[in-house]
Amino acid sequence: MTQVTYSVLVLCREALLREAITDALSSTDGVTVGGSMYLSANLADELAFEPDVVLYVDTTGDQRNLERDVVNAHLLKGARWVVLSDQRSGALVSRLRELRAGISFAPLSIRRQALAHLVSLAAFGHEVRLDDCREVSSSDERVRIMGAGLGPSQWRLLHHLALGLSNKEIARKESATVNAIKVRVRTLLGRLDVTNRTQAAVMIAKAGLFEQDNLRRTNVVELRRPPLEPRVATAQ
Repeated sequence: MTQVTYSVLVLCREALLREAITDALSSTDGVTVGGSMYLSANLADELAFEPDVVLYVDTTGDQRNLERDVVNAHLLKGARWVVLSDQRSGALVSRLRELRAGISFAPLSIRRQALAHLVSLAAFGHEVRLDDCREVSSSDERVRIMGAGLGPSQWRLLHHLALGLSNKEIARKESATVNAIKVRVRTLLGRLDVTNRTQAAVMIAKAGLFEQDNLRRTNVVELRRPPLEPRVATAQ
C-alpha cells in the first residue's frame, strides 16, 4: 500500500489546464490531488482530504470568483500556498500575507516537472520563489532526494546538515538528545543511500535545494534558471 506523503488542492478556472496539472501531480506516488474552479465556503467539507498544499493558478480576470477566493482563503490558511502567476501582488496574495500563510511563487510558464518539484518543496515547508520561467534543476541528486519520501522532520534535519551543524547543535534546535539526533541522522543517511554526513552535504549542494546565501536566515529558496523545454500550455 502506497503511503500518502502529502496532498494538493489545485484551484484553477480553466478546466483543461486544471485537469492537466492534476494529472501531472497525481502521477507522483503517495500524492493525493484534488481540483476545483474556485474556493467555496464549503469546499473544505466537500474534499475527502485536508490539503497540505493549495496550488492556485491565476489565469483569468474573473473578479467574482477572485473575490470569493479572497473571502474564503482563511479556510485553508494552514496549508502551504503555491501561486502560479506573472505577478506577486493582488488581492489574494495580500490576503494570504495577512493570514501569515506560507506562499511560494512561480510564473505560469513553469514546466510540469519543475512544478512537481516546487509543490513537493512547498509541502515540506519551503517557500520557493521562481522568478522567471527558468527550470528547477532535475539533477540526479535532486531526483534522489525528492524520491526519498522524507517527512517534515527529516527535511528539517536535511536543512541542518546543509548548514553544517553538529549533532549537539541540531539537538539543541530540535529539543532532543544527542543520541536521538544520531539515530535520526543515520536513518536519514540510509534514506538518501549515503554513508556519511559529508556525502549527504555534497548531495544537498549538487541538488541545489537550498541557496547558500539564504541558508542561515530563512528556508526560502530563490530559483533562477533559463527555460530549456516547452512551457505548460494554458487552456483557451
